[in-house]
Amino acid sequence: MPHLTLRLKITLFLLFFCVNNGLFAQSNFYKFSIGTGFGLTNTYADTKKTLISYAANASLDYYLTPFTTLGAEVQKGKLEGGENNTRYLNRYNTMTFNTKVYAGEFMSARDLNHPFFKSIRGLYTGAGVGIIKNNVDVAERNIYKSKSKEVIFPFNAGINFYFLNHWGYSRFILNLNIQATISLEDGIDDDLNPYSNFNDIYNFFSVGIKYNFGPLGLDRKR
Repeated sequence: MPHLTLRLKITLFLLFFCVNNGLFAQSNFYKFSIGTGFGLTNTYADTKKTLISYAANASLDYYLTPFTTLGAEVQKGKLEGGENNTRYLNRYNTMTFNTKVYAGEFMSARDLNHPFFKSIRGLYTGAGVGIIKNNVDVAERNIYKSKSKEVIFPFNAGINFYFLNHWGYSRFILNLNIQATISLEDGIDDDLNPYSNFNDIYNFFSVGIKYNFGPLGLDRKR
């Protein structure tokens, strides 16, 4: 009996030591996420007037940590603009790769238990690189078509809202995202102004749903 009491005391001491030294301060998270979204586009190109159009996307993300991701995204939609007798409609497709870092990456476990910091842990910024495939119809006296491919750089900012399952893991995510994409060439509007020195830019404002899945990672920082 004395030996049993001694073992119990040693076990309790070791447990207390581990907890106080943060050895158990860790959490699990899903390593993969798939998602889809829909939203509005507008373009800053060689025409003074831009029109609101729409696009949709699909994404796959890999979580390096609960708050840092590497991802791939495909996007399909329309970009429109023009004035007077010169207008364009670009039915475009993109394939991009990106990385995102969330506010939660810079928070401790104590911060994440605070209501305010917990509510903003899903804020993020990110950047990437990819290709856009332009398929442009231009109305300028006659209607003609133009096709091209260009290198693009998307920049993202947004927020995730997390929905926990009964195990306490984030399974579903509501995503709000603003994406500004810069093209290295001038084919989004078919280079309607050959004297322009500005690269084409378009924005994509989207609302999406993400689903987390796959093996669980271990976050030792929190």
